[in-house]
Order: sequence, then structure tokens, then C-alpha cells
Amino acid sequence: MTRHEEEIETAIWIPLTPDDVPRLEGLLAENKTFVTSTIDTANPYCLADYLHHSINGGVPVYALLDRNLMSRVAELARGRHVDHSASGSGTDRVASACMAFLITAEVQIEPNISLYELAESRENSNANEELASFRLADHLHPQAYLEVALGRAPGIHPDLIEQATTTVESRSQGSAEVNFAMPLRHWRRHRCVLTKIVRLERSELSGEEKFHQLLDWSVHPGYFDAVALSFATRLFGRSKPGRMLKSACSNNIDRCLSGIRNVAWDLTYVSHWASEACKSEGERIWIFCTNDRVCADLAKVAVGSGEVLESLFKANWTRSEALRLHNHYQEAWSAVQSSADRSVEIRERFETIDELRGSIERQIENDIAEAAG
Repeated sequence: MTRHEEEIETAIWIPLTPDDVPRLEGLLAENKTFVTSTIDTANPYCLADYLHHSINGGVPVYALLDRNLMSRVAELARGRHVDHSASGSGTDRVASACMAFLITAEVQIEPNISLYELAESRENSNANEELASFRLADHLHPQAYLEVALGRAPGIHPDLIEQATTTVESRSQGSAEVNFAMPLRHWRRHRCVLTKIVRLERSELSGEEKFHQLLDWSVHPGYFDAVALSFATRLFGRSKPGRMLKSACSNNIDRCLSGIRNVAWDLTYVSHWASEACKSEGERIWIFCTNDRVCADLAKVAVGSGEVLESLFKANWTRSEALRLHNHYQEAWSAVQSSADRSVEIRERFETIDELRGSIERQIENDIAEAAG
């Protein structure tokens, strides 16, 4: 067989303008949008690799989009236009690029965590409306998304939205409403631990003292939440945490608690993705799509080795602090692992997790009142 014949045999038709593909891959790579765990490629932004994987009978590939990306995709499916001159339009283009890439690559997109978050912050009916919008978004032509991603169009053409609507309606007749109102276990745990983290952050303790106290609390009476602890490693180890907690340190208690809930959802995306990636290794490949650098870094740690966690301490603390904290972390984790009753204790604690969180929230409210008085 000649080389030309081999190229013809391996040629793959895609529903995108071929000259646009390198620009699509470059946009996603530049923004470091994908976090991968077990995908067998050095470059997770090579579209051809995904297509060859599918053609050759590889295991299914799934993608989890964070709420910021998912909400923008749903809005585009509802006909919203993007002002490409606006400061936030870059996220719209990244969301559109994700959809163009994932649909073309035949990656299955998991929207449920985003819908649970929406139901918690609003109502279950809103989440079902969003689910309908996402089903529509998942049936739009990928080139339409690519036009938005590359800044050549402000939105999806109405004719394409109408065609997708017809297709979705013909396939989903009689679909029952889904209940997204029940909070997820991941989110409840993260919310509780983050509430403790916020109270410590508001204290006058040094960053190292805060983390030592958090580790002790995690052993008893709290939870050894690895994702939340990774978040705290960055937060307590930095002099300028920036937007990591947004309004969680506000002196307005409602804004404070709302900020905690929002960050708890960020951690839920990470923990859900990491759990699925590890649980289904060899049967499914999972990609986490996010435009949030903190979430991306936490996701890498969540599926990393002990060396990755150690490097996180070193990156955010002085050498001596990192050594002390890492040693304390290992001691606390060993104590948890060696406890014969730990699994029973955790089940019992989870039954009262909302009460534990509520008691810390009241402590924060008292702290705010004392500071104001």
C-alpha cells in the first residue's frame, strides 16, 4: 500500500471547516481548558486522537463542564448573543469551543452537577428548564459553536436552533421532570468543611496555625475532605487569596454563607469528576472542562499521587512550614486510616452534618456581631 493510499484510508470526515480545527485546538490549549486523568495522549486538545479512539472502538469518553461554562452553553442554545468586545466574552468563546470540540469528538457531556447546583440556588423547575436547554445545546451543529468561539458570529443562528428543537422534541416526548432538588453528599461535605475553613480564615491566627487546626478538626469532629484541604493549602498559604473565597469573608452573614455555598459547588465538580475518573478507570475516560485555574489545579491534585500533594505544600509555603504541615497531614491521615471504627463514625457524623455546619455558621455570625459591636 502506498503512503497516499494509507492517508486516504485513515482520513476522517468531520463536520467542521478543516482550516478551523487548528485554531479550535489552539484556543482550548491556550486556555488550558481540559483536565484529564487516564486519557492516553500527550496532547488532550488533538481532535484527531479522539476520533481515531472512537473509530477503533476505544472506551467511551465523558466530559464534565463546570457551571460557568455550562450556563453559557445553555444561554447560547436559548438564542443569547455574545458581545465579543465585552470583558467576559472570553469565557463564552471557551464554552463554545468546548462544545464544538466535544460534539465533533463524540464525547458524551455530563450536565447533572450543574443542574443540581442550579436547583440548590433557585428551584428544581429552573434546573429542568436548563436541562431542556442543554439537550437542545447538545444537538446544535458544532460549526455553529465554532463560529462563536472564533469570534465570527455573536450567537447560534435561529434556524439551527429551530432544527435542533424539532429533533429534541421528536426524541423526548413524554419525558418526566427530573428531581434535582436533593443536595449531593459531596456538596454537603464540602460545604461543612469550607464553613470551618472560612471561620479559620476570619481569625487572627497565622496561616500555618489555621491549617494545623483544620487538620485536627478534620480528624474529629469533622471530615477528612482531601479536596477541601487542598483548597485550604492554597488559601492559608497565600498572602493574597484573591477570589478564592469571593464574598465568603464578608461581614454580611448572608453574603458570607452564599460565598461558601458557591465555593462548595466548585469543589463538588472537582470531587465528582475525580471520583468518576478513578471509579471507571479502564471503562470510561473522563475530562473536566473549566476556565477556572483554581478548580483546574485542584482537579490535578485530586487524581495525583502523594508527590503531587507534597508539591502543593511546597508551592504555597516556606520550606520549613511545608515540611511541618505535610508531616502533620500524613499523621492525621494515618490516624484516620488506622481507626477501625472510622467508617462507622463517619456514617454517624454524616447524619448530623447539617447540625455541625449550622453550629459553625452561628459562630461566624457571632464573630461578625462582636467585630461590629
